[in-house]
Amino acid sequence: MGIDIGFDFFPPIDANNIGDTALWDLFLKDVIDEYRRDPNVEVKENGDIQVKQSEHPILFHEGHKFRRFSSKVSGRLAGDVQSYLTRVCSIARDHFNDRVHWWSEYGYEGEPRAIYDWNEVYAANKEHYLPWTSRS
Repeated sequence: MGIDIGFDFFPPIDANNIGDTALWDLFLKDVIDEYRRDPNVEVKENGDIQVKQSEHPILFHEGHKFRRFSSKVSGRLAGDVQSYLTRVCSIARDHFNDRVHWWSEYGYEGEPRAIYDWNEVYAANKEHYLPWTSRS
C-alpha cells in the first residue's frame, strides 16, 4: 500500500490525427532532452521512456495507448520519483494544456481526482504490451 500521484492524459492522442501524433513525438523528445544525462531515465528499445524509481512510471512511445503517468510516492522505495512526476507533468502541460490532469491519492480537500479508474489504465497498458509479449 502507498500513496499514488501522477497525471492522466484525456482525451487520449488520436492515432489518426497527424497533428496529435506529431505533438506527442515532440513531447517525448523534450522529455528525453530534459533527462538525457540522468541515469534514472531510460529510453527503451521500443521508444518508451521509463523512470527507474519507485514503480518505474513509463511514457509509451505510442501516445494513443497512453493514459497515465504515476507512481507510489510513499515508502522507502519511492526515491525521488515525485520530482520526475511533477516535471514530466509540467512538460506535458507545455504541449497539451488542459489534456493533462494532475491528481493524487493524498485526499486533501478540493484536490483533483484521477480521470481514469485503474481498470481503464490496465486495459490501455495491456493493449500496449500485447504486441511485445506475444513475440516468438
